[in-house]
Amino acid sequence: MRGSFFFADRVLKTISIQGGPPTILGPGNLGGSWTPDGSIVFATANGLARVVSDGGVPEEITLDRSQNQSAPGHRWPEILPNGRGMLFTVRDVDLTRFDIAWASREGSEPRIVVENASYPQYLPTGHLLFLRDRTLFGAPFDLKRLETTGSPVALLEGVGSGGAGEGYFDIGNEGTLVYITGQLKPKSRLVLVDRKGENLLLGQTRQDRIASPPRVFRRTAAELSSPSSLKMQVPIYGFWTSLEIE
Repeated sequence: MRGSFFFADRVLKTISIQGGPPTILGPGNLGGSWTPDGSIVFATANGLARVVSDGGVPEEITLDRSQNQSAPGHRWPEILPNGRGMLFTVRDVDLTRFDIAWASREGSEPRIVVENASYPQYLPTGHLLFLRDRTLFGAPFDLKRLETTGSPVALLEGVGSGGAGEGYFDIGNEGTLVYITGQLKPKSRLVLVDRKGENLLLGQTRQDRIASPPRVFRRTAAELSSPSSLKMQVPIYGFWTSLEIE
């Protein structure tokens, strides 16, 4: 799908990048991730679920056993390549910390792979990025053993984060890291940024771009492959959206 999924009013929706009305997929919040077949794995009140992007009945994958439906414990899923399942953030039952867990896409029992960490992002280099106390860490991750194989290394301090375990960063397949410092402000607006740094409102003309750029920083990691398409998640105050642009 050439478009976006996003959460608004605790509902998962999709919309074409060319515009038009959104498609409602079901109740959900706290993150989602595209699968290779165009489905979306996303967080619900009961755990993680999967749904096709053009509509359908969500299928439960994991079951959140925290018994706290107002604050679901499974969130921010990250689909691993080659059918190796998914990583996601879990909140402990005492609401005191986050851990990163793994589960198969068919619904195996979650297994903790990194303690005291949140918001996993897997890189094509075989490394795992995650947040711990507003510091971005990286560690080698073995896709066969489904575990880290070395000690985490602190990469960047002061990365923005939220109370639900989310991190305000993303990294493209070509190795560009985009992150925000501090906390998000109300009335944030989703934009596309071209190579010249021009901010373009989605669905708006170039003349309607916002005047002041968001405080976003970019860094490049070497030796990552070039993508055939761009996928990125953008945190917006009140909801998250994920773009896929060919």
